[in-house]
Amino acid sequence: MILLLIFTLILLKPVDKFNTKIQIALLVVVAIVLLGLLFIPNGIQINQSTNWKPHWSGSFFIYSIIVCSTILIIPTSYFSLKIYSKFENLHFKKNGNTF
Repeated sequence: MILLLIFTLILLKPVDKFNTKIQIALLVVVAIVLLGLLFIPNGIQINQSTNWKPHWSGSFFIYSIIVCSTILIIPTSYFSLKIYSKFENLHFKKNGNTF
């Protein structure tokens, strides 16, 4: 998902404003946020008592769904809509709904 966000930002912004350093910084920030999942105690339990099915703790579930998803889904959707609004060709606008 982070790669899709970086791709849409590359399409939208000029190369001199969104250079490699900013891309790497964005990757590092997302990696740090995802590493936060490792520090939640009893985040996922998979053992014989759970019949080998994952059992998520409430805090792990809330962090993973709300925090991790929103920092990627909302910006990607926003920038994708900005790219879609810049389409001028009718063929692109008609087929752009799948993007």
